[in-house]
Amino acid sequence: ATAPAGGSYSVTSTWTNSNPGTCQTFTNTASVTDDSASADVDVCRAADLMVTKTASGHYDTTYDWDIDKKLGDVPGVVPSGSSVDFPYTLTVTKAGQTDSGWRVTGTITVSNPNTWQPVTLTGVSDVLSVDGASCLVTGDQTASIPALGSAELTYTCTYAVRPTAYEGSNTA
Repeated sequence: ATAPAGGSYSVTSTWTNSNPGTCQTFTNTASVTDDSASADVDVCRAADLMVTKTASGHYDTTYDWDIDKKLGDVPGVVPSGSSVDFPYTLTVTKAGQTDSGWRVTGTITVSNPNTWQPVTLTGVSDVLSVDGASCLVTGDQTASIPALGSAELTYTCTYAVRPTAYEGSNTA
């Protein structure tokens, strides 16, 4: 078929960038008879952000102790001006313990593997699968992470009462 002289034509080209997180330049050339024009186009392929974290569990223990102090045999008469040792026996017995302050703490690191663009966080949360946890993330949850950069936030998950299990998953 012969195209009419002059006018505007729409042509679609497809380029595939096979390297996530990078931009690749492709040259787009249009030709008509003995004339051609070229333009470069950057095709950027985004890579997902990467999230890593640490987690460390803690709780406090208070020990209760019973202490019994008994005086041993003492001489009946002590001469004036002399020193006398008084023998005591101490018995210390663990009477129990109280655990409290159950918590999981750590760091959440969000990394931007893209080479061409910064990414702005829209909120970071932390969820602990062990029942009853209340988690708080601190740090700039709307930080702008530069290309190839990262942002670090801290978190603390606490319990009002002893958790039913000491193992579970922790997801940022």
